[in-house]
Amino acid sequence: MDSVQSVSIGELARRWSQETVGRFSEGRLLDLLMASFWRGDFDGNAARLGEPFGHRTALALIRGLQCVLEAHNAADAIGGSIRIVTERPAATEQLLPDGGREVDVTIYIALPADEGAWSDDMIGAATAQLTAVCFGDFNEPFRIALMGQVVHKDDVLRLCRRLRIEAPSFWRRASDQPAGRAGAITSCRRWLASLGNDDADRTKAQVFGEAKRRFPGLSQRGFDSAWASSAPALMKKPGPRTHSRRHRAS
Repeated sequence: MDSVQSVSIGELARRWSQETVGRFSEGRLLDLLMASFWRGDFDGNAARLGEPFGHRTALALIRGLQCVLEAHNAADAIGGSIRIVTERPAATEQLLPDGGREVDVTIYIALPADEGAWSDDMIGAATAQLTAVCFGDFNEPFRIALMGQVVHKDDVLRLCRRLRIEAPSFWRRASDQPAGRAGAITSCRRWLASLGNDDADRTKAQVFGEAKRRFPGLSQRGFDSAWASSAPALMKKPGPRTHSRRHRAS
């Protein structure tokens, strides 16, 4: 796949998640890619990919699908928690018989009914709001549509550099993958340095096991050297590992 310059978001998340077991699930990667789409991180090479799936088109699709789902009484089943409305309603909460309160957690995006009246500022405000929304909060047909959208290799590599996360192996440049035993240690150091608090409950032995799979030729001695110089301090902290320190999204 290294010769392929572009791939769908769904395929990218699926393939990438196979390399990030225990760190980023497919769902978590879809959240990341969804936020990146709304930030405009994939706009740089849109012209190379044919008809761009821009923010205006995406917002119009969300609203159109929302109307179809509501017309067929399917909104509750697959409608998601995003609603595009002409006027954002006041916050409401309902008192339940048991004394509890039910709060409306719907995310409302206010846009005029006439799409022709959507200004760049309105679209910018809407996309800024949607950047923090999880992939699963959108209605199911929109999720399917987005997963089929194509992203370019250059934009994904740029995103990885900005977030300081390891790029998919099938798109890492040859210059990023040094050869030989020394290269395995160098690559391992880079990888260890990219780990975060979500990995803090993994033992050194577990991390070494994954490192050996990632970097052929890596010895225990080489890993120990990389661990000492590059592993996050929280991971090297002595004591039992507990799941209470992990907050990874599924």
